[in-house]
Amino acid sequence: MQQVARIVRTAVEWIVRPLDALPPWLSLTVIAVLTALLMLVVVKRTSPQRLIQRARDRMAASIYEMRLFLDAPGRVLRAQGRLIVWMGVYLLTLLPSLVVLGPPLGLAYLHLETRHGLAPIEAPATIVMRVGLAEGHDGDAVEVVPAGDGVAVTAPLVYAADEQAVYARLRVARPGVHTVTVRAGGAEVTKQIVADPDAAQVAPDRQGGIAHLWQYGPEAPPGGPVTSISLPHPARDQSWLGLPIPWWLYWIGAATVLALLLRRRFDVAF
Repeated sequence: MQQVARIVRTAVEWIVRPLDALPPWLSLTVIAVLTALLMLVVVKRTSPQRLIQRARDRMAASIYEMRLFLDAPGRVLRAQGRLIVWMGVYLLTLLPSLVVLGPPLGLAYLHLETRHGLAPIEAPATIVMRVGLAEGHDGDAVEVVPAGDGVAVTAPLVYAADEQAVYARLRVARPGVHTVTVRAGGAEVTKQIVADPDAAQVAPDRQGGIAHLWQYGPEAPPGGPVTSISLPHPARDQSWLGLPIPWWLYWIGAATVLALLLRRRFDVAF
C-alpha cells in the first residue's frame, strides 16, 4: 500500500510542481480552472443530466409560485414543500459526482496546503520534532543528528513509550532549508526543516505506510523502524481578491463559478 500511495502522490506532485514558478495567485487560479474542467467532466459522466435539469426547473417553478401567490398561504406552503422535495432530488443526483470528485480534490488539497496554507518556519525559532517508531523498537536508542550549524538539538530526547514516539527539541538558528538525520535500529532517515522564507512549499510530515497518501510535504516515506517524522509549521498570512479568506475558499469558489459559467458550453446540467 505504501508503494501505491507513493505513486499516487508523485503523480499529483508532477501536476502541481510546474506551477510553482508562477505567482501564488496565478498558480492557484490555474488550479481552479483545471478543477472546474474536472468538475464539468465528472458531473456530465456520473450524474443523470435530465433529472438534474428537471429538478432545477421544478425548484425554479416552486420559487416563482411562492412569489406569485403570496396572498394564498396554502399554495405557498405546498410550493415550499415541493421546493424541499426537489432540492433533495437535486442533491441526490449530484451525490455520485461528489463521491468521485472527493479523492482527487482531497489529494490536491494536501499538495496545495503546503504551498499556500502553511508558511516556512521563521528562524530563529525553537520547535519540537516528533519521531514515530514501529512497535517493539526501543526509543531510548534513537539519535537525532543535525547536518550543519543551522539546526541544533537543545535538550535530551524524550521517549514517550505509550505513544511509541520520540520527541526532539530543535533550535533553528537561521533561515534556509536544513536537514536532520534520525538514527534508529541501524537505519538512517533524514528530515527537511524548511525555514527559507522564499520556499515554494514546506515539509511538515514524512509518513510511512498507507498514511503516506495523506502526508503533508513532498518527502518520500521513511524507512526502517521510523514510521513518521513531523514538525509544526505556522499558518501563512493570506489575502485573496483583497479579502482575508483562506486559499481553499478562493480555489473552490473560483472553480465553482467557472464551472457554472462554462456549463452551457460543455452541455452540462449543474
